[in-house]
Amino acid sequence: MVTPGFRNAWTPDGPDPFPAGLNDRSSALDWVHEHRDELGITRIVLQGYINGGYGWDRERKLRELPSMVRNDGHYLDCSMMDMLVAVYHPTGENAENPLAWPYFATVADVDGLPPQVIAVDELDPLRDEGVAYFRLLQHPGVPVVGRVPRLSTHAGRGRATPGTSRRPCTTSCDERRRASCWARIALGWSYGTIFVCRPSASPRTNPPRSCSAAIRWPS
Repeated sequence: MVTPGFRNAWTPDGPDPFPAGLNDRSSALDWVHEHRDELGITRIVLQGYINGGYGWDRERKLRELPSMVRNDGHYLDCSMMDMLVAVYHPTGENAENPLAWPYFATVADVDGLPPQVIAVDELDPLRDEGVAYFRLLQHPGVPVVGRVPRLSTHAGRGRATPGTSRRPCTTSCDERRRASCWARIALGWSYGTIFVCRPSASPRTNPPRSCSAAIRWPS
C-alpha cells in the first residue's frame, strides 16, 4: 500500500489550493506505475475519501444534493465545509471543475474509466453527491457497484453500525482485488491511497468475516 504525501489546501507554510494536492497524488501514481515491474505489481487500485461540500445556498443544495441539508449536523457540519471550500479554491474559478468536484463530471469525462466501487454513508451530508456520481458512471457503461451502510454517518464505513447489510463473500478479498481494478471516486478526492497487488501463490479461500458484498443501487 502506498499513501502519498501531498499538500493540503492550507498548511503552516501558507496556502496550497487546488490543484496542488491533486498534482502531488497524480505524480505519486505515475511513479508507482513507472516502477511496477521492479516492485512486482500486477494491479493498481486507487482509493480516495471525501469530496464535496460546495458553498451553495440552501435552495440549490435542496434542489440538487438534498442530503447536504437533511443530513447537516450528523457528525459533519456544512457551514464548516463551506469554509473548507473557500480555502480549497479561494478564487472560485474552479467551482465547476470536475477534477476538483466530480459532481460536475460529464459522461464524456468518465467514459472509459476502470471499474469502480462507490461507498457513501446514509447520514452523510455528502451522500447524494456520491450517488449522483455512481449514476453518472452507469451511462457510458463503466462497471460500478455502490454501498450505503444504513445509519452510518460521515466517515463511518469503518465502524460497525446498526442495520448494516452483510453477507459472506464468495471469493477472497485478494482475488477480488487482483481481478478488478476497482477505484472509489478517483477525481479530486481529499485523501488518496494507492493499493498495489502482487501475485499470490496461495490466495485465501476463507475471507475475513468483515468483508461484505456490495449492494447495487438502482439506476
